[in-house]
Amino acid sequence: MPRKLLIAVVTVIVLVPVLYLAIEALTGHCDKGIRHGTVVIVSMDADSIVMAADSRETDVAFREKKVTFTDTAQKIFRLGNTFFAIAGLSELCKTSTRAFVTGIYDTTRSIKENMPVIEAKLKKTLQTELDSYNRKQKNYLAGHEYSIVLYITGYEKGVPTLCSITAGVKFVTLFTNPVEARANTGTGLMYGLAGITDHIAAVGLNLDSNKVQRMTNLISLEARHHTEVDSLIQYVVIKKDGYRTGNNFSVAAHR
Repeated sequence: MPRKLLIAVVTVIVLVPVLYLAIEALTGHCDKGIRHGTVVIVSMDADSIVMAADSRETDVAFREKKVTFTDTAQKIFRLGNTFFAIAGLSELCKTSTRAFVTGIYDTTRSIKENMPVIEAKLKKTLQTELDSYNRKQKNYLAGHEYSIVLYITGYEKGVPTLCSITAGVKFVTLFTNPVEARANTGTGLMYGLAGITDHIAAVGLNLDSNKVQRMTNLISLEARHHTEVDSLIQYVVIKKDGYRTGNNFSVAAHR
């Protein structure tokens, strides 16, 4: 059973007081197949948190020279009142990244308290994953960046909070570079952008009004240019008194 992966090209810029997150990542995997293609957008202000993602995974079977798509990937998920989005690897050491995160996240602690624990464990487990690859797999990865980007967000004590955790490595000569990790958390006006984002970067991330519609349009823009991205959008709008989720405006309300 091949490990499942997502390939992400992600971009990170830090502004003050706005945090605009970006990272570049291109992942590869074993000769049986890889999983790739992600766009995740997060916007947070004093009144709400909005997060949207596409739902496509692309399976590339190198031996068979075959590419297939699955449009049911759940890149946004929830634990209690805390929401998560993942770009990058979808499996770590034969465990789904989602299961890995939910297994170590402590719902009795704050996002900020969970952050260093998840950062350290993502870094260690990703290094273990990479160390297990054979020479052929390592040669495939040489020259690329290889990452997981995790967003964690929700209201804590009535205050919207956004955390970004990245674990990754850039391969210059096979595996001479160890995995590095970094994490940020904050409140106030913040944005997160992860995935295949070249066309989004070209038009700009203007989220001043109707954020869900704007995010959907931006992800759909990438989908028109990249087969690895799907125009079926998952999203969540989080407010102090509840949240609502939907897929391209098919909305379910939760209180």
